Amino acid sequence: MNLRTAVTGGLIAACAVGLFLWIASSPTGSREGPQPQPSKPGVPNGADGTSVVRANQVDPSSANMLAGVVVDTEGEPVDGGLLVLHCLARGANRSTPIPGGVVKLEADGSFEGPTCNGLVCAEFRHPSMIARDPWELRGDGPHELVATLLDRREGQVVDPEQQGIAGARITVRPVPGENLPTAVPPFATSVTTSDVDGAFAFARLERPPCDSCGEANGACQPDDLRDLPVYHALLISAQAPGFRPGQIEVDLEDTEPWKLVLELPAEPITGTVVDSQGRAYPRVNILAASEDRPTEYHRAKVGDDGRFELSELGDGPHEIRAVQDGIELVRQSGVLAGASLELVGEQAATGVDLELLVIDNQGAPIVGAHVTGGPFVGAKTGATGDLRAQAVLPGKYTLTVRTAQARQRFEVAVELGEINRRTLELDRG
Repeated sequence: MNLRTAVTGGLIAACAVGLFLWIASSPTGSREGPQPQPSKPGVPNGADGTSVVRANQVDPSSANMLAGVVVDTEGEPVDGGLLVLHCLARGANRSTPIPGGVVKLEADGSFEGPTCNGLVCAEFRHPSMIARDPWELRGDGPHELVATLLDRREGQVVDPEQQGIAGARITVRPVPGENLPTAVPPFATSVTTSDVDGAFAFARLERPPCDSCGEANGACQPDDLRDLPVYHALLISAQAPGFRPGQIEVDLEDTEPWKLVLELPAEPITGTVVDSQGRAYPRVNILAASEDRPTEYHRAKVGDDGRFELSELGDGPHEIRAVQDGIELVRQSGVLAGASLELVGEQAATGVDLELLVIDNQGAPIVGAHVTGGPFVGAKTGATGDLRAQAVLPGKYTLTVRTAQARQRFEVAVELGEINRRTLELDRG
């Protein structure tokens, strides 16, 4: 499997996990060895007990920018990822983030970022790689930084004929009942997608090596805290268009590659959604969630005649909900594939009209304001700042109004009546 292709979509989630590790351990990672370190001869302790780093322990740099390249252990450039730069200034006993020091790697692995008058520590954020050694940069470079692959668990999603299924959505979660308060998910992301051969991979979490910045901050972990407590029993689920969802339970101690076989879909759930007078609702979605597999869910749009069809279902019972503009009309549990439903909502499908007037804090109408929420999806106010929706069900709605200068949320209550008119005042500062 092409690793770079498989992990690109996980970069945002991996950066979020990297941030968690940064907060939990240090601004630049962790390092083996007890902490805080005892003071060395001639190096006095600071007021907080941490070692003071003297100016002669770092190489001051007068350059405004530093540059370099990140490569793997084979010397090939790493495409993707972020560097977060920190400074251990001359004479300082703690490191600080460098302003503007979040640097994106280019496709050829190169980077350029701000430096400081002291030692620069580079923290690496990547969905499948980790720094091989502490990255401590002196001078403007060019620097060559070596990254190594995180340990990975691999698998494949296949059809009944053992052919790979591309584009399957794979989700990992703990087995129900495994509730360890200190445990964390074992991978950098909980969701990934299979490649053209049906292959997928999850990168294991690992603490990065600690550098001088983390050491100065007293954030390096001793040996017995190096390993992150993670879940060991997991459920791996997969969904793909045209197939029945699948799920397996795995043990991380088992080193065999995972395989999920997706069968052809079960019979669809069909039916109608109407009010007590037999009238169809104008904007209803049908939501189906498996009662046995929490990661499996389906959605279908209800037609103008009130009819719907939910396809690509798995085995077992499903909970069905009919929802319009965030208001639940009806709910039914225990529905099996192949069922035909007649769902009747308690609220009248006719609803009421809702008219909005969006103004600024000077009372002037705002033209072209974006309104989202309730009955509005991608709507914009007109030439007089107005906007209208029909057949809105009584209830409370959260609307978000956005312009180029401002963004604000409003709670709007719609009541029974011919027309509900509401004025929303947007504070443009």
